[in-house]
Amino acid sequence: MIKKVFYLMLAVVFMAAISSCEGDEGPAGQNGPAGQNGPAGKDGENPRVDETTGTWWIGSVNTGISPQGEDGLTPIINETTGTWWIGDVDTGISPNVSTVTVTFDADNGSPLNTQSGVNGFWAKEPKNPVKSGGASIPVGNAMAGLYAVVSETVVTNYHFSGWYKEGETTPFDFETPITGNITLKAQWAAGGVDIYGATGFPNIDFDKVIDHINANPAVYTLLLDADLNVTGSDDLVTTRRLSAVGGKLTLIGLGSERKILLTSQGRILTVGSPGSGNVELILGNNITLVGLTNGQNGATQNNNNAVIYVRNSGVFTMLAGSKITGNTSYASSSDYGQGSAVYVAGTNSTFNMKGGIITGNRSSSSVATHLVGGLNARNSTIVNLEGGSITGNIGPAGDIFAEQPTSFTFSGSASVDALTLNATSSNFTTLSVTSGWTGNVSLLNLFVQNSNVTLGVPYWVGKTILQGDVNAATVLKFPLGNFISTTAGDTQPISDTHKIGNTSMDMGMLVSN
Repeated sequence: MIKKVFYLMLAVVFMAAISSCEGDEGPAGQNGPAGQNGPAGKDGENPRVDETTGTWWIGSVNTGISPQGEDGLTPIINETTGTWWIGDVDTGISPNVSTVTVTFDADNGSPLNTQSGVNGFWAKEPKNPVKSGGASIPVGNAMAGLYAVVSETVVTNYHFSGWYKEGETTPFDFETPITGNITLKAQWAAGGVDIYGATGFPNIDFDKVIDHINANPAVYTLLLDADLNVTGSDDLVTTRRLSAVGGKLTLIGLGSERKILLTSQGRILTVGSPGSGNVELILGNNITLVGLTNGQNGATQNNNNAVIYVRNSGVFTMLAGSKITGNTSYASSSDYGQGSAVYVAGTNSTFNMKGGIITGNRSSSSVATHLVGGLNARNSTIVNLEGGSITGNIGPAGDIFAEQPTSFTFSGSASVDALTLNATSSNFTTLSVTSGWTGNVSLLNLFVQNSNVTLGVPYWVGKTILQGDVNAATVLKFPLGNFISTTAGDTQPISDTHKIGNTSMDMGMLVSN
């Protein structure tokens, strides 16, 4: 016995049945469209209940069977005979199931097969196509992404951004029944190198950025149009290091300030690697690096590292509009680099500050008195302060601690709040001042590598602290703070006993009052 559930089956059959077949001669069908290749037909060979006879008609054939009755007598397509059956009666009439096609236009991308099915089927979203090529465009015209830079232009790559029906502005919904032939066209965005995360374009994965540059060293620019969260990295666990010879990365924020925020202890990036050299990171306009501070940006702990670590002849440059802030660290040892916003160490490792600001960073330690919140430079490094400022950072030794840098130069408009220079019994640090420097230092401290400040003071006496374009006016730009020893709290005001000479005989030297 045919169950009444066949009424539901009829609805499904009607969705799949052809409406574009060869029709019988005659006027338009009452319930179906015209056929594809002939005149309008009686419903395209689909069953209908004729209002006059009250019986099932298929095309122009009256089956004489009523849809009323105990079993409902709903027409179905018999899988064995492939014909319409009503109840236990084989009408002998074949259904004309229409086929509809989805064509995928990849717009010069990798070709894709068409998909066909019965009227009402759902197309399956195909694998994303690939499109080669791209163009060189000015940096200012590019969207967010990583780009190779050639002569002030960036080289774009195509990234698939969805399938679209003509005239529509939203991607096609692949859960839409296909009731007619359609063409879906690929849309492409001219983005950068494929450095996108698990969620795909345009979500940037910073680890992939560094990995790509290390594998393909060249000059790159990373453009950001949103903030970017990164986990902390260090030399012992998860190392994120820009290290390949010839690798150069510039970070630029599009439109307004874009932040790269630490979400766990460690560094944002290490620049340089043993034996590398010729590796550079540049912070450009609208880029802010935010360290880790308990209670800020969702952090539940303070940091134990610098935000940026420059080593092994690596180069780190800050430009106007860049910033490093928000790093708070407690050092449980005397490690120089812990707590600084920037830590520069190793022969010829270089920090160039041409603009921007380092501010709002803090470091502390129960054992180290030389830590600073801003810049820590040691072991034959090169420091060029040409512009910008390092101010408002808190640490036992202020904003900058400099130990034995090969070169520490002030020029342009560079300014610093508290600067501490280091000396041992055998070596000391000298500052170079260039002509036309318009900046200033708010406080100059002198550190001694001795647990007793009184015993360490002679390390500085008679030593040249300032050199270059130095005169009496220059000396006044370096107001003296304290002698500081390696013992916490063991300090002595410099000006009580000494001064920086300002005569032709002692210009720039530390001499007795």
